[in-house]
Amino acid sequence: MCRLLGVMCNNPDRLSCFLYTKKDIYKPDPETSFDGYGMGYYNDFRALIFKKPLNKQRLDKSCYDIARDVKSDTFLVHIRIAETGLYKIENTHPFRFRNFVFAHIGSIYNFSKIDTKLYFKLPDFLMRNIQGETDSELFFHLILAELFRAGDLDRQDIKGEALINAIVRSIRIIEDILGIDDYNRSSFTSIMSNGEYMIGIAGKEPLYMGRFDSIVDCQLCLKKTRGTDTDILAEQHKNFRAVTLVGGALEGLLDKEEVIPDKSIVIVGRDLSVKTFKI
Repeated sequence: MCRLLGVMCNNPDRLSCFLYTKKDIYKPDPETSFDGYGMGYYNDFRALIFKKPLNKQRLDKSCYDIARDVKSDTFLVHIRIAETGLYKIENTHPFRFRNFVFAHIGSIYNFSKIDTKLYFKLPDFLMRNIQGETDSELFFHLILAELFRAGDLDRQDIKGEALINAIVRSIRIIEDILGIDDYNRSSFTSIMSNGEYMIGIAGKEPLYMGRFDSIVDCQLCLKKTRGTDTDILAEQHKNFRAVTLVGGALEGLLDKEEVIPDKSIVIVGRDLSVKTFKI
């Protein structure tokens, strides 16, 4: 059951083709009731999001169905099961701040006992930006706060290491306030992007990574390959490259995806290079 998906690719025009070939894997369980879904992507280097809150409804959609018209080289989908916060658009993932997009699965254990302490770790302008009541949105803003304290939040050329360091520091803040037992019961599995990097955090809930070197047997383009663009489409499919991050239980459905070790952070660059760090 895929509940969280991030894709970084080298050809925005072929993103829908790739998602179509993986539609039977990258989809939520049709028998489970969900509280919302949403997606984030980039258009002309600007982050855009779409959210759809639900009230415990089954969702017979794959990630392809949600994003079939999106053309972007960085893309994120989240399927929500509410653990904190009501089913409303303010609590639906992904969350956005400027060009940062973030989505999270699982929960921070005993969040209601520590949310005020975490909230007051934020600078005023980030406090005012919080719209909902979820642990996920507050976790995201803790990361933003650490970027701000390091002087990196406004940097146009922010480095991947700065993002990794901010994530690790925010997790340590939560750990210090929660205590080790509740920290070990918490899930931090999430995906964050600023358009230049896509970062996956593996923390309790499973997170997988896949690398793909082409699109094979694209039924979506089968009819299009009978015209004058046959060679162009074939070349685009052959040269397509992508790295995926997938959160949720995928047993029995894996293709080229491999599990990311727990308590790890993986960072994907625009050139599709991948680095992994321990938390």
